[in-house]
Order: sequence, then structure tokens, then C-alpha cells
Amino acid sequence: RIGFVFTSSLLRDKVEFTAEFDPAEYGIPADGSWRLAELSQNGKILPRGLIQGKTVLEESLDPVEARILVAEPATGR
Repeated sequence: RIGFVFTSSLLRDKVEFTAEFDPAEYGIPADGSWRLAELSQNGKILPRGLIQGKTVLEESLDPVEARILVAEPATGR
């Protein structure tokens, strides 16, 4: 597993941003055998989709929010 953490330290404003994820930079296959998922605040893994090449993430964070995304082998394949 490889984790990505996005945080906002702003106290009042929501932050919108774009991030590009290239699996080749991390040695992750881009053949759909891995997935991108989000770790929720209650500890559940929420699937975001299979990794099949470069992915552009359009995200927004509320004030003082953190988001953890995880690249991991897809299960049930």
C-alpha cells in the first residue's frame, strides 16, 4: 500500500485543488490490478476506482480537514 495525505491548515476557507497521480512514479501497475481508495474518518476503506494510468484528482477540503488516499492491490480480481 502507498498512502497520500492531503491537508488544509486554513481556519476559514475551503480549499479546491487538482492533483495528478502517475502510478509509474511509484512502481504501481496501471493494468487495473490496483485501486485507489479513500480512508474514511471512521476507518473504512472507500473504493475510488481501479488504477488504469494517470489519474487527475479534483478535490476540495474544508477548513482544517485531512484526506488520506491509498493505492493498494484490488481485491476480488
